[in-house]
Amino acid sequence: MKYYKYLASIIVLAAATQFIACDDYDYDKEMARTDLTGSFSVKGATGNIYKAGINGNEITVKVNPFADVQNELSCAYPIFYLPMGATCSPSPLEPQDFTKEVKYTITSGDGKHQQVYTVNLGASDLLPEGEGYSLSRLQAEKLYFELGYPGKAATGEIDNDPNGDLLFFPAFCDDRLVGFSRVYAWGNTNGRNIVPDHSLAFKIWDAATLEPTGETLNLGSLSPSDIVNITNDWKGHLIAATGGLSGKTSDIYYWTSLSSAPVKVGTLPQPVYTNSHEVDASMFIQVAGDITADAVVTYMPTKTSTGEHVAVSITAGSITDSRIISTGYPSNDKAWFQMISLFGTDNNAPILVGDTEGEGNGSIHAYLLNGSGSLLSVMPAHLNGREMSDGITWWSGTGNSSLRGGARLPFVMAMMINGKPYSLVLTGYHWRAKASMMSQDLVTYIDDDLSYDFCRYEMSLLGASGGDFQMTYGGAGCWYWDEENHIGRIAIWYGREGLATFMVSNYE
Repeated sequence: MKYYKYLASIIVLAAATQFIACDDYDYDKEMARTDLTGSFSVKGATGNIYKAGINGNEITVKVNPFADVQNELSCAYPIFYLPMGATCSPSPLEPQDFTKEVKYTITSGDGKHQQVYTVNLGASDLLPEGEGYSLSRLQAEKLYFELGYPGKAATGEIDNDPNGDLLFFPAFCDDRLVGFSRVYAWGNTNGRNIVPDHSLAFKIWDAATLEPTGETLNLGSLSPSDIVNITNDWKGHLIAATGGLSGKTSDIYYWTSLSSAPVKVGTLPQPVYTNSHEVDASMFIQVAGDITADAVVTYMPTKTSTGEHVAVSITAGSITDSRIISTGYPSNDKAWFQMISLFGTDNNAPILVGDTEGEGNGSIHAYLLNGSGSLLSVMPAHLNGREMSDGITWWSGTGNSSLRGGARLPFVMAMMINGKPYSLVLTGYHWRAKASMMSQDLVTYIDDDLSYDFCRYEMSLLGASGGDFQMTYGGAGCWYWDEENHIGRIAIWYGREGLATFMVSNYE
């Protein structure tokens, strides 16, 4: 409060000095003024300054439409300058609720004139195409048992409950988040007697809250037991791959909404899933582009010494071609894991690689390759020293390999948000799972919110015990960017822990 009093005094004094020094100073004219003489802005509760535009008597405070305005601006202070001698009601030294319309009445210094300014919120300017996003925010986080799955917290394999080892795949369908558990779709006999439970195979939540919506996915003639995994494309279309076991082929389907019937794109050149070991989580698909128009589906049908992946081209919603991408790193070594994620749909698009090599600290790696497979950059084994907004210095290491064959670690996502590439890497060690939102070349952190440690939420509920991440089947994620509405959504699953959802926007 004192700050604003001093600021107002300094402004008035400076203005008076300036006017007195001018030979043509018209005292009576200045004392009759009621117009605001400079800019108008609002200082939010967290210290952020929101600029405004003045058009006549209308003032529009520019705010990102996806910002938490209730928290930021329900008790905030204006910053503006009054003409010489003028007064204002209400006082600019008093906080206001700028989430509602606010009116300021300016009375001239001679008391003869008044002018009323009306302040409202409006959308901030957009970052141009190619400059990425400007706002990110954690939207919701829940442990797996808060999501409605059976099992105990902070346990390993006890009794016959999966305890978070759901072989889980998240995917967006617009503003809904769909969770698919292959454990409950197929059953799991890896030392446990878990029978298929199709009521738990698919769950649907509101992406912003992770609250169940009560909706169901229209599977058409498909059964949950037909589906190997799900994902979504860059536009938020839900996608599923089927088949693979017992000599079956694999088909690709997509949904434009939860209630629409699945649309078959075609049959993949090799099955997505060929391993009879049903707990293999490393068999999954990624999709770059728009599945209804032009896209590329990538997956790893077999594990080889050169890291071979199939890239299937889709044009006008149908399969047109395929090629083999070799990373040059073996996928048949420790944990059998490797994955790729493309930054585009053409053959020259850079390739993000997540790979497990050896065992122990530093045994998992993330790489950026060019379209020809040549190495461009490597995620540092340790990237220390950045202090986040909560005061914790962030540590990133590519981490430990999982002790389980077929586990996903590190899961990587190549992201194109408002024309700018980003790399998101899900990694961890022991029972600690982390996400790192990074520049495309994997060497720079982008922001605090998406460089995220799920363990903080877990420990706030369970204490220091947490879960045993090292023994899970690893993480998985999904994202999409809505160009028309300037919003992106990201979901991250941490095996044996839970889900977190985020949003990004390119409004300033």
